[in-house]
Amino acid sequence: MGVSPGTAYGPVVQVAPPVRPPAHEPAVDDEEAALADVKAAFESVAVSLEQRATRVEDTAQQILKATALIARDKGLVKAASKELAAGHGRANSIANAVETYAAQFEALGGYFAERVADLRDVGSRAVAAVLGVAAPGVPAFSEPSVIVAEDLAPAETATLDRSLVVGIITEAGGRTSHTAILAAQMGIPAVVQLPHATQIPAGTPIALDGDSGEVTIAPDMSLVTAQRERAARRKEALAHLSGPGRTSDGAEIALLANIGGVDDAVAAGAQDLEGVGLFRTEFVYLSATKAPTVEEQVEIYRGVFAPFEGRRVVVRTLDAGADKPL
Repeated sequence: MGVSPGTAYGPVVQVAPPVRPPAHEPAVDDEEAALADVKAAFESVAVSLEQRATRVEDTAQQILKATALIARDKGLVKAASKELAAGHGRANSIANAVETYAAQFEALGGYFAERVADLRDVGSRAVAAVLGVAAPGVPAFSEPSVIVAEDLAPAETATLDRSLVVGIITEAGGRTSHTAILAAQMGIPAVVQLPHATQIPAGTPIALDGDSGEVTIAPDMSLVTAQRERAARRKEALAHLSGPGRTSDGAEIALLANIGGVDDAVAAGAQDLEGVGLFRTEFVYLSATKAPTVEEQVEIYRGVFAPFEGRRVVVRTLDAGADKPL
């Protein structure tokens, strides 16, 4: 399934799989001390995500901060505490607690089901922290490549080097997953729900089409050339288009941006858009350590409205709860 438009070609870089707990981890001797370790592991994940958030732009920043809030969810710690009491070790208690919540999210379906990747990434990082091993993630590489993973969590997608990552392929995910949202925002072609993607050997040349969802392993260079020529024609055509959006038969369809703050507004305002379809004001709260004052919100709103003078801006007053606790 294509979720971010464009084409890409390059060698495969396989993302390290999630850290799993030991199969035969012994029960803990001191539940209180073990619970303290579990709490510290979740907190270290939250802090790491918040640190990454300082290095990215508005929407990515808010997604990372929302994921950090998952790591601080008291319900996860409580569930892990029950697992410790049931005789499980630290790592398995974290993993079991996360899977309990993941099952609930998957049962709800839709938006919640697509947050399971974020939840499991938090769990995997907490397991790594409590075991004292490196967290999962994208390995170092030096040439333009296609990132392939079971799924990419916000912590990974938001901090990808755009000069080196030419495309993204995952086995999981969906159109409204954070991988899809961030890839589209960053202009990186992406395909999700590709079966057995993680079995493609690292270094294998691969071509992908983020519009059609097509992926070709070890493609003939004529296909790559055709994709590049099509992309060039599309870019050229778009460069000469302007004005209201409409289909070829004349039906009007407004081209609107979704934004999470002033930085997003400034970037989107410079484009040939008809306005903002959704300004997610909850991100204003999620990016602050305390509720912004009326005066601070006024300045933020002014900063958002200014780039769209004369154009429509739809404001969502607040969307809190679930993965956005305030």
